[in-house]
Amino acid sequence: MSARAAITSLLCCATAFVAGCSDSFDREVIVQLFRARGQVLSGLEIVAREGSKQGTVSLGDTSAFFQSCESNRVRIIPAAQQGTGSLVIEVKASGIAPLSRTVALPASEPLRIALGAGDLEPAGCAPAATDGGVDGDMDGSPSEGGALATGSACMVGGQCAGGLCIDSIDVFGKITTLPGGYCTKNCDTESCDGQDQCFIAQDGNGKKVGAYCLAHCASQDACRMGEGYICTTNNACFPK
Repeated sequence: MSARAAITSLLCCATAFVAGCSDSFDREVIVQLFRARGQVLSGLEIVAREGSKQGTVSLGDTSAFFQSCESNRVRIIPAAQQGTGSLVIEVKASGIAPLSRTVALPASEPLRIALGAGDLEPAGCAPAATDGGVDGDMDGSPSEGGALATGSACMVGGQCAGGLCIDSIDVFGKITTLPGGYCTKNCDTESCDGQDQCFIAQDGNGKKVGAYCLAHCASQDACRMGEGYICTTNNACFPK
């Protein structure tokens, strides 16, 4: 299946989104996928969920999909064409853990998702720092040495300067999901950088189950707002 066919099949996904395939929508979401150079991905699927509605597209010819910065785009049309809301994008393929991202609507920037680390393809359009994919520091700057700073989106710990990528955290027995992953470090064994804060995770009985650095913020736009993060009253980027 060509990249264009993949896009069309998602746009026309029965009743999951909208009837027909109009080319003009105010709340479209562009998803760009990247893979590690030479990575073999079979059974690649993109699933989009908006409330109870869902659309799926399968990408058969992944080699063609990753050839250029235009061919690696999928255009998703949300069901509701007015107001705000959120869209959950899940990417599945053999050999990788399913990746899930939450996009706040309307989305002003493409959602860029890396399915691997290191040298990514298509080349020349690698995931940017400000659009909710694999990014750098919370203010859009990569940390020293190119590794991702605390609070950045991630998939594996090797991407992060602190060596740790988590997708959930225990807050007094309530498991809080960290959309898109969260680069951090274990502040039981290492000091947090700068003004980053050490958060002690505890279970419902008050037992300590972990200690993680949270990214410092001075304003809301310092956090990944498009993925549901806010700057808390304690000046830390955390899901709202």
